[in-house]
Amino acid sequence: MSTEPKKYRELNNTIGQLIKKIRKNKGLSQMKLASMLGISYQQLQKYEYGRSQISIGRLKQISDVLGISINTFIQEQPKVPDIDEHVWLSHNEI
Repeated sequence: MSTEPKKYRELNNTIGQLIKKIRKNKGLSQMKLASMLGISYQQLQKYEYGRSQISIGRLKQISDVLGISINTFIQEQPKVPDIDEHVWLSHNEI
């Protein structure tokens, strides 16, 4: 059993599924894409099945090879919390 937090496993799975979908849409086999990336097809399988974390550098390489933006893999944008005006004023008055 993985000691990785659930949210990271889910993220790895989501990214892996996207890689697989885009690879197939581009008509590339795992062997071909792995060769283009300079990795084994087994490592690519681990990425596609969410069994291995992908570094940001590797994700950038994958996006470049697939001809897509790395932003394709970013599902959620962090939300900037609203600043409570009263808290802000109180803080500045101190």
